[in-house]
Amino acid sequence: MLLPYAFIRLFIAFAVGIVAGTYAPAFHTESTLLVFSAILAYLCLHLLTSNTFKRKNAFALAVMATVLTALFGYVYTLHRTAKFAPTHLLAYKDSLQYYEVELTSELKKTTRGDKAEATILRVCTDTTGQQWHYATGKVMLYFEQLARDTIPIDYGTRLIIKGFPTDIPSPMNPDEFDYHNYMSNLQIYHYHFLQLRDYALIDRSTPNWVQYWSITSRKYCDKVFKTYIKDQESYGLAAALVLGIKENLTDEIKNTYSNSGIMHILAVSGMHVTLLFAIIGFAFKPLEKKYPKWTPFISLFSLVLLWFYAFITGLSASVLRAVVMFTLLLIAKLIDRKYNIYNVLAMAAFVMCLLDPYILFDVGFQLSYLAVLGIVFFHPFISRLYVPNYPTKAVWVSKWAYRWGQVRYYFINNAWTILAVSVAAQITTSPIGLLYFHQFPNYFLVANLIAIPLSTVVMYLNLLLLLLSGIADFIGIFINFGGFFNYLLEWIGWLTEKMIIFLNYLVSFIEKAPFSITTGIHITAWETWAIYAMIIVFILFFYQKKLYYFGIATLLLLGICVSQVIEFSDQYHQQQILFYQTPRATAVEFTDGNKAYFMGHEDLLLNAQKIRFHTYNTQYQRGIQDLHYLPVEDSLQIAKTLVVATEAAKYRLFCFRGKKLVHIRQKMWLNEIPKADFWLISGNAFPKISKKYLPQTKPSMIIIDGSNSLRTAQRFTQKMDSLQFPHHITAVKGAYLSEIR
Repeated sequence: MLLPYAFIRLFIAFAVGIVAGTYAPAFHTESTLLVFSAILAYLCLHLLTSNTFKRKNAFALAVMATVLTALFGYVYTLHRTAKFAPTHLLAYKDSLQYYEVELTSELKKTTRGDKAEATILRVCTDTTGQQWHYATGKVMLYFEQLARDTIPIDYGTRLIIKGFPTDIPSPMNPDEFDYHNYMSNLQIYHYHFLQLRDYALIDRSTPNWVQYWSITSRKYCDKVFKTYIKDQESYGLAAALVLGIKENLTDEIKNTYSNSGIMHILAVSGMHVTLLFAIIGFAFKPLEKKYPKWTPFISLFSLVLLWFYAFITGLSASVLRAVVMFTLLLIAKLIDRKYNIYNVLAMAAFVMCLLDPYILFDVGFQLSYLAVLGIVFFHPFISRLYVPNYPTKAVWVSKWAYRWGQVRYYFINNAWTILAVSVAAQITTSPIGLLYFHQFPNYFLVANLIAIPLSTVVMYLNLLLLLLSGIADFIGIFINFGGFFNYLLEWIGWLTEKMIIFLNYLVSFIEKAPFSITTGIHITAWETWAIYAMIIVFILFFYQKKLYYFGIATLLLLGICVSQVIEFSDQYHQQQILFYQTPRATAVEFTDGNKAYFMGHEDLLLNAQKIRFHTYNTQYQRGIQDLHYLPVEDSLQIAKTLVVATEAAKYRLFCFRGKKLVHIRQKMWLNEIPKADFWLISGNAFPKISKKYLPQTKPSMIIIDGSNSLRTAQRFTQKMDSLQFPHHITAVKGAYLSEIR
């Protein structure tokens, strides 16, 4: 019973060990040696004992293997966690003056400047630059435009950098995206914003030739798309679709595809590898039929092409997952072994986690494997619900009628396959999608039915463009055939561009249709687990036809519903004032039930990406459905929606559900501040302090938001401490939430 699913059991145990190593680390050299000794003893037992002994004790050996795999996952995760190394950058935090790095990624454009990942080589602990020590770790570097233009920087560049990098902060607002945790899973704990005076170029090298040529190939392919696809939006989508380069995609396109439920098209993943595998199989099918003995060589060549595609996409994790899976399938085919697809999935996941244990927490990894699992398990059942009839070649049927029947069958069958695959993948990915993204695309079936065939054509055109461009450049070395190839490449580029424009138009039309998306959904991690448990129990009910499985599934559903009702009730009665931490901006949210008023600087309100990052998750969590944005600068608009008790040049006094808030806008004496529950200081308008002009009553809290200078705020709070005034600096302590009772 255990043997057919051995790798599933081992992967689950390995994953449990990784989770334990991440959330409960306790690094000890002795325990590591003990675990590896136990594994070695088990291997010796397995190799030296007879088959009869193994059969009699199969269950005990399986349990031992499972436990040892979990322990191995735990120890392995600790060893792969960079910050536990004694030579890590953190060990030199108090004494570091300079550090040397080597860029291990290509530069990527961001709103904060060009960024690149760098590996630390050594550190200097004295100002003279004499005492250098070997060090490890990674850091994310951001280069301002002037520095980037003055000193050309790329993969393999080695730099000397002055100062200690900044710790990546933990979330400062409730339910904010945990960027610190995300980067920690990549073994990056620091970032450094660099100006030209902060670093010096010392050398250029190639730390990894495979990665270097992968980046070079990717740049060549990107240059081909940029040359022959003139429309900027179409070029951005082509680069994302084939190469996984998303820097040139606009936020509008990303949101459109995400809201339509087809974001997977823009993420180079298993679907793209499957399409490539299909076209390779189609191309070599006649050859395989004519020369059956060539099948192993054709399979090996197919593998080479798949890995080459992974190579030109920068060896991204999403492509590697799919290529590893196909590699295992082809190897099983080559050695003529029967395989269990679930074992293959588990084996591929095990290999990926062995390469990087923290990939287990990657959302793309989770969604990818859940989608494949859903397709493998549910697609056969869904596809059997409707089987298109293949046309019969009767005597009385004309040749053209028969051909038309074949064409009709082809389109109906492929459309039904797309629908069945979409539903199967959605069953297993929807719960985790709701947990992370708080929305559900209602027209995902229509969107996939349109987008998958069109994107398939676009992908094949893009691959043809790359192939012909490579041939043209290769032939151009020997013979000048530029005229013909240029015309052909220009035509393919034009056709690709028009196809992408048409695809974008259709996806945008679906996204803008009424009720296209359900937003504001919030489920907890426990509710997500409960939904998956309910799906599993329902499967057991349909398989074994036992009524108690249906009862368990019903109880789980009832528990989820009760949890949601309690949450809705709490949200309906909530009354809060939330002071967000937003860098260089004021942001206050007044919440009354499911309605909220968001007051912030106009520059902040125009920056949708910044607002989304800092506020959307907590707004979903609190069930905000009716949200109004109020610019701090627009007193009239605020007065229409909130009670403004007093409007003065130096301050504004708000009254919200019986609580008073003074927004201090200019410097003033303490005794000039009116009586209020909260003082909000922004724009460095710190009150002037004198013991002669103390206010008669203290506020419940003084909130100093992110629009103030941190150094000035800390000097001000020192004086407030001497007066015993309560205070809260959002840049230090994070957002401040006040419940109004």
